[in-house]
Amino acid sequence: MAECRNCHRDIPEDAYLCPYCGLRRAYFSGIYDINTGMMATSGTIVEYFSTYAQALSTAMKNPGSPLLDAGVEDFQKFWPTIPVELKHRIREGNEAIRNFNLWVEKHERATRIVFLIRTTNLMFQSKRQAKLFREDNPLIVTELYNPCENEHDFTAKIAGLASLFEVPLDPLQKIVQKHGEMRSNMLVETWLRESTISYDPSMVETWRKIVDLRNMQPIHVHTSEEKLVSALTFFGTALPIDYGLCWDRILSKFKTSLEEWQRILQLL
Repeated sequence: MAECRNCHRDIPEDAYLCPYCGLRRAYFSGIYDINTGMMATSGTIVEYFSTYAQALSTAMKNPGSPLLDAGVEDFQKFWPTIPVELKHRIREGNEAIRNFNLWVEKHERATRIVFLIRTTNLMFQSKRQAKLFREDNPLIVTELYNPCENEHDFTAKIAGLASLFEVPLDPLQKIVQKHGEMRSNMLVETWLRESTISYDPSMVETWRKIVDLRNMQPIHVHTSEEKLVSALTFFGTALPIDYGLCWDRILSKFKTSLEEWQRILQLL
């Protein structure tokens, strides 16, 4: 077992992500305590691995060589703690390290989203006897980890993400004074306003724009081009849609909105 440096719980030795806090075990400076001074001359973490891995390889072939300076010695001690998968990427070169780091970051984000959905639902249920997100569809969770390949894939993914908000409305309606025909997002926003709770408007806007994108063709035909462009602009993209980039930015915004939602619930 190993210890997660984020929540300090025991996790499997080979775990990429902590199953408790949802954060990456951190292959880089956060978990392995890389001396930041060692990176001063090499710049990025990719360059650090490339530079010192090569220097270590050369030094090990030449015992007693002056190439084994303090930095290489530190890296030599550090090397056994690196997961095997990352070692493979280091040997493959800089681009492989970058791609692997990007993959880890995206998996970390997906795990964090799942963790926050579960956690905020428990908190909201405990404090207001209501939930904001569905948790009964494992396919939605799966798609959080998968990159978006094309328009068809995006349509399925955004439909799944928007369906998270399709929860029974009665519990949410009970916490507002007037609910009318409001859906879950608007009910939460109304509750926040009625309760004079401070919140970042982009939180609810993120949820609303996700639903707007779900309502575009081919799922629904009533979303106007103006709403579509507005949603894409909000997520930092534009027409013509780069579906992979758009999905990536939606998930980043969604994670941020969940962190804000968690902050709000913690203060109740």
